[in-house]
Amino acid sequence: MGGVFRVPRRTAWPSGKAHSTRDPEQVIDPGDAGRKPARFENPSAASHGALGSQRNHDAFAVMKTVLWIIVGLLVGVGLFLGLLVWAARNRRTGADGPKKPMDSQAAARRLLCLGALGLRLELETQARLPTKKRPKTNRKVWDLEHGRTSLNQWLKQEGLWDRLSNGEKKLLNAPLGAWDEEAVIDVSWQDEAIEVIGWALRKADDVLRYDDEVDGEKSPLNLPLFEATSGFIACAALRPLVEITHARDLAELWLWRANAHQMQQQPNEYPPPPGSTYEKLIAETAEAAERAGFLKRIGGDFPAFGKPYARVTTEEQATLTSIATERLHGLNWLCGHAEDWDERPPDP
Repeated sequence: MGGVFRVPRRTAWPSGKAHSTRDPEQVIDPGDAGRKPARFENPSAASHGALGSQRNHDAFAVMKTVLWIIVGLLVGVGLFLGLLVWAARNRRTGADGPKKPMDSQAAARRLLCLGALGLRLELETQARLPTKKRPKTNRKVWDLEHGRTSLNQWLKQEGLWDRLSNGEKKLLNAPLGAWDEEAVIDVSWQDEAIEVIGWALRKADDVLRYDDEVDGEKSPLNLPLFEATSGFIACAALRPLVEITHARDLAELWLWRANAHQMQQQPNEYPPPPGSTYEKLIAETAEAAERAGFLKRIGGDFPAFGKPYARVTTEEQATLTSIATERLHGLNWLCGHAEDWDERPPDP
């Protein structure tokens, strides 16, 4: 995208989850806590209070029975509601994610939505420039504002507005110059998602290498922005799912390598598994990836910028992480791992 300074996207750190240390097979012995407390009676009152004691015992038994009925009802309602939530979630996602991947028309609309975000980013970037440095076609602020409103009108006219995520609608509705730095960086890196979705729609022959950043100005895509989109959507045709899944696995593999590199730099915080080392894990994974046809190793490692991944600079590492993150995001969406574009499954 013209005029956009490519800032490395925020790096993707592995997300940890807390796990219970209790053995799931362990049976907890309640011990004394489950036994009925002993009753201490007054011997002198025992003969006079036998009837009253029996009545108290009967009342206590009734109250206990009612209490257990109430508890049973509450547990039953809770289980029923839990089953409803579980069923609703599984109707949407199935056991291992959504039931089916996105279709060709949905992918074409997503590509157009991302293209529209790219155009808005250009307007946002130009609005931040001093007036004298703005392109001649956008000399005045009102020209940029006209571009913003026209873009939103076009999205609504073509039925694409409802295909946007809530986060995207918020960005497009924001006044020019209102985007924060994080939004600018995130949208600028969406060229990588456009790359893989365009490839999946047969708009490109191959996906670029994972150490090759997408140049939006040289993209082979010819999106009908500010034009009628019905023909573009109707003619869309995705590659076979097996090809898209293979590409997704490759993106996940590269993000795993990026995360492993980051963790390797902080062994005290992220120690390797017992009895192993990061070097061994990376070497074994690279060898398996080469056997599967995903890559060709350099020095027993993933190839990055013509050298083993372990030797990349901090800036190169940030670029590699951002490329893998955004491509995996696009491919995850295509494969049905997240229906909402704003959702991001956990990192590998």
